[in-house]
Formats: sequence, structure tokens, C-alpha cells
Amino acid sequence: MSAHHEAQSDTSHWEGGFGGLELWCIDLNAAASLLLEVEQQTPRLPQRDRNLAEKIADKLRANEWLAAHVALRILLERAIGAEWRGRLFVRGVGAKPHLAGAPVTFSLSHVPGWSLVGMSNVEPIGVDLERMRVVNIPGSRRILLERAAEVLGEDASLPERDDTRILKAWVRLEAFAKADGRGIGRLLTQLGIVGANSVQGESFSKRLADVKQEAPPCAVYDLNIAEGLFAAAVMPAGAARPEIFRFPSSITGIHELLD
Repeated sequence: MSAHHEAQSDTSHWEGGFGGLELWCIDLNAAASLLLEVEQQTPRLPQRDRNLAEKIADKLRANEWLAAHVALRILLERAIGAEWRGRLFVRGVGAKPHLAGAPVTFSLSHVPGWSLVGMSNVEPIGVDLERMRVVNIPGSRRILLERAAEVLGEDASLPERDDTRILKAWVRLEAFAKADGRGIGRLLTQLGIVGANSVQGESFSKRLADVKQEAPPCAVYDLNIAEGLFAAAVMPAGAARPEIFRFPSSITGIHELLD
């Protein structure tokens, strides 16, 4: 992986068509109701996604889940055309979903109130988003997670505060695992952080080096989206510093996005 970077501290408005490599944040508090209305007017989700949302008991959470996926579908339509509406995502075990045959790859993460989307016509791409919270992880495992996040991010330092430190480490690892395609469970197992073959010391350093060597050339970016949020993106090495676009929160803005 190439050197770690700190992305812009604010979001920007988009201009023009799909740029080939983009990051988008969606303020679901502002846009969720609008996105559900847009979906009613012009359906883009497959029935399977609606069925999945119906299984979520919390209505607010279900609506935000739907809204995040509607926003993703709108961004995909902008990039590759309306003919991809309603296509099912292929969801491999532990791997990120993808559209079979599509000329773009994507990554989606969402938490209450916010969603983050990464899109690229060149792999890898991975994003992760977390809210500030108390994290109950044993100290020994925290140390390994934080060390892995530093190494995979080219020894970029983490903040000193415990929960801030582990959350920033976690989003880097999640974004890496999505971009790499193995998923966070397989990544942590391979590193020996979880599972029966837990390791420390020289064995852990060797596993870290192996994972880094096996990964496609990519760069890690810490993202600053809003207060109380932690986010990271992993994208192809050599890519320009990512700009974070803010998804429109008006019907007019969404129509302009698709024009």
C-alpha cells in the first residue's frame, strides 16, 4: 500500500459527470425522506432490497437503510446508465457486493444519519464509516487492531484517546478489507487477531507483512466528514487526493445529478 493521506476536512459540491473515482457522503437526516419519495416515483431497487428492509424491526433504521441504497443506485445510474436499474447485487460470502459485468466497482457504508459511498472504474475501492461511541474490546486485541491499522496505513499515527484511536483504526481496517475483497472477518482471522490461531510478536508482524504484500497497490485515506464521525477510504495507489462530494438534498439537485 502507498503512503497514508488525510483527506479534505469538508465536503464539496459535484460538477460534471462521473469522474472515474469518487467519494460521496449522504446526510440521511436531510435526504432520507426525499430519497424514498424519489424511489416511489422511479423505482431503482430490486424487490430483494425492499424485502431485506422489511426485516429490520426499527422503522427509522429500515428507512435509512433503504435511502442509503437508493442513493447508491442513483450514483450508479449517473455513472453507468439507467439500464442497470433493478439489477441484483452479487453478494459473495464475506465479500463486498458488486454488479456483475458493470464497468464500475463501489463500496457502501452507513450509520444512523449518514452514509458514505466510494465508486471507481479501477479497483480497488473500499470505504467505512463509524459514529463516535464507547468501544468494548479487550486491551490486547485493541493493541493488535491499532498496530495493523498503522502498518496497513504506512505507519500513519493514530490519536491518543482510546475510543477515538480504536475507531479510527477500525475504519481503516474495514475499508482495507472491503477494497481487498476478503471482508473484515477473514482479514482479522488471517492476521490472527480473532479465531483459534491468535498470534502476537514476530508472528503477528509476519502476518501483517504478508497481508500487505498480497494486497493490490492502494492508498489509505482518513476522511473528515462531520463531527462525531470516523471514516476512511482505500483506493488505487497513485490516485489523486479524494474529494468528498455531498449528495443533493433536493429533488432539483438529484435531477441535476442525473442530467
